[in-house]
Amino acid sequence: ARRQRQMCIETGQELAVAARQLRPDLKVLYASGYAESIEIDKGEPASRTSIIGKPFSLDALRDKVQDMLGN
Repeated sequence: ARRQRQMCIETGQELAVAARQLRPDLKVLYASGYAESIEIDKGEPASRTSIIGKPFSLDALRDKVQDMLGN
């Protein structure tokens, strides 16, 4: 049986880091009421990570996701 290591993930940023260990090209969209407090790694390509501030409309979310996917 394969043994999995349990991780304690407390923030979206920690989740993104853990997910990118499995999928390095994963695109991440952070949604936060405190968008200005989210620090994105300066070496991170803008096409892989973005932020949307809460509250946001469905149209704004759609536009942000389409931008990230290149549609």
